[in-house]
Amino acid sequence: MLLYAFNDTAAAYPREATIHGLFEAQVEKTPNAVAVVYEDQQLTYAELNARANQLAWTLREQGVGPDRIVAILTERSLEMVVGVLGILKAGGAYLPIDPSLPAERIRYMLTDSGAEVLLIQPGLDPCGFKGSVLELTERGQA
Repeated sequence: MLLYAFNDTAAAYPREATIHGLFEAQVEKTPNAVAVVYEDQQLTYAELNARANQLAWTLREQGVGPDRIVAILTERSLEMVVGVLGILKAGGAYLPIDPSLPAERIRYMLTDSGAEVLLIQPGLDPCGFKGSVLELTERGQA
């Protein structure tokens, strides 16, 4: 039962749709419904969409678009969800980096990926990243 019944999560959806496109369709249907919860914080679909759009515009101003990798160095948080969604809306690809990794490994991932933009949670070490560093805040970005 665990392997087959509970793991049967297949759902029909338009195969040509993007994740952020499907998300925006849900925003239109239920803007005031809770979209994401982390500990004692939550965002509605409309709030999450607004913050992700704001970040996406900032990323586009940084040159993010197709074939551009944006690294995201965050703990699990609402800001992480905003960051990933904002990167996708800007047209880029995201590279999630766990801040608990050793600094040497983080530096290698940043260099090897060719990322030119790093989204980071305030208080975390950018490990000498040479590109643009944008701090993710409760408002979406600094």
